[in-house]
Amino acid sequence: LTLNVLGGYYLRFADPVVAQICADNWGDKVGITPEQAAVVASIGTVFSGNTEITSFDELDKFTSVKTLINEAFKGASSLKKVNLSNIIEIQGSGARGALYGTALEEVIAPNLEKLSIPSNTIGGHFANSAIHRVLSLGKITYIPNGGSLYSPFQPCANLDVVILPDTLSSIGAHCFRNDTALRFLICKATTPPTLGTSALLATPIASGTGSIYVPDGTTMDAEGNTITIVEAYKAATNWSAYASRVCPISQLETDNKELFNEIYEYIKDVL
Repeated sequence: LTLNVLGGYYLRFADPVVAQICADNWGDKVGITPEQAAVVASIGTVFSGNTEITSFDELDKFTSVKTLINEAFKGASSLKKVNLSNIIEIQGSGARGALYGTALEEVIAPNLEKLSIPSNTIGGHFANSAIHRVLSLGKITYIPNGGSLYSPFQPCANLDVVILPDTLSSIGAHCFRNDTALRFLICKATTPPTLGTSALLATPIASGTGSIYVPDGTTMDAEGNTITIVEAYKAATNWSAYASRVCPISQLETDNKELFNEIYEYIKDVL
């Protein structure tokens, strides 16, 4: 929605605190027009540590903002929703992660290409956040390594469902470690991504109460034999430790029809 003002239109924000921060930093102190928002190259760290903001659904109006830098929303502990549809890169150096410590509930980043670690430490992009579902990570090819304390998705105590894209080739060490609610890991890649050390340590998947869903269909093994993709995952390094939990994605509808229906839009391309 827009609000008519002299000389143009102000963007209307669902969150008045976000509206004022945007007006103060990139607008005229009263509001910000779509034209002003479109030329903002970075939101920097102006929202970092702000415990009042609850949503930033309008981030997609800032069409030139493609990267969330370290600490972009770090410690914004009431922030539940951010529109990540235009974001290509999210930075996350340990406890300085762009979305570290937020109340973010879902991750939907359809154009994401990279989870980066600029300061060459361990990943902490979404660490200590409230996310319970990762529904789209765009076209990323790898998830960086983490450590025993932080990783891109660790610790995330509420994280229950993760959908990984078909472009993924590597999952870093400790990635989902200690995510004690993680019961559904859906990996769209037809070739098993390399799975780092302790990536699923101390999760329900590791304890036998969670599941890994992979595409139906077939692939070729190292000897050129035709095998199912399920078999490929069961035999792959580190994935083999969870062989009894690997299932074809078509089985999810039988295992949990409610979840299947809720996330169908994000998995229909591999059904």
